[in-house]
This record gives sequence, structure tokens and C-alpha cells, in this order.
Amino acid sequence: MNRQIGNDFVLKKDEIHVWHAQLGGLENSLDAFLEMLSKKELKRAHSFKFEKDRNKYIAGHGILRILLGRYTNLEPGKIQFSYGEFGKPGLAGLEEGEGLQFNYSQSGDAALCAFTIDGSLGVDIEKIRHIP
Repeated sequence: MNRQIGNDFVLKKDEIHVWHAQLGGLENSLDAFLEMLSKKELKRAHSFKFEKDRNKYIAGHGILRILLGRYTNLEPGKIQFSYGEFGKPGLAGLEEGEGLQFNYSQSGDAALCAFTIDGSLGVDIEKIRHIP
């Protein structure tokens, strides 16, 4: 399957785009995000015990799909993922390190999405928790 980076969000060689999203307060968008998610993502979303955690998962994955849609010119709900040996997601039909690569991390109310066309990458975010 051939994919071309969309005109809306253009990545050049040797560039990495990192997006930060606050996941709290997006309750009004949850229905739209839910419509974009795959069966696997929906199953994961419904596995959360607490509604606030479920909502953050839904919002984060919806935002990731919207961004991927802008980079690929695909509808967010039509994006299909494949998973590497250790569970790292990629776009279905591409080998790791080929074409658009992305990574996602979420902790607390914050999420990071990173994108490149120049090989694989990873991103991580952690909420700082103060120990009394």
C-alpha cells in the first residue's frame, strides 16, 4: 500500500514533529473520537476501570488518529495499525523505519505524539509524582 505524506503537515528529511496534548476537558469530543477508534482500541478503552482513565485513552488515541490523518491524507477512522515484535505501533502496510513513523506516550492528563519519515523513533512522557 502506497502512502504519501499529506500537504497539511509536511515532514522533511531529518525532521521530527512532536505534539503535546492535554487530555482533560475533552468530554464534548469523546463521541467523535470513539467513532475513529478500531475494534482493538475500543476493547482497550472499555477495559479501564475508571471513566476518567477511559476518557483520556479515547481522547489520546483520537488525537493521534487525527494527526496521522493530517500527515497521510487518510480519514482518521480508516487508519490501520500493525504492531512490531514488542508491541510498537506502526501504519499497516509499512515496514518499521519505512515511510511515516510515529510514537505515542500518555501519562496523567498529558500525551505526546511524535512523527518522522527518517527512521523509527520513540517518545516518552511521565507525570511527576511527589512522594511525601
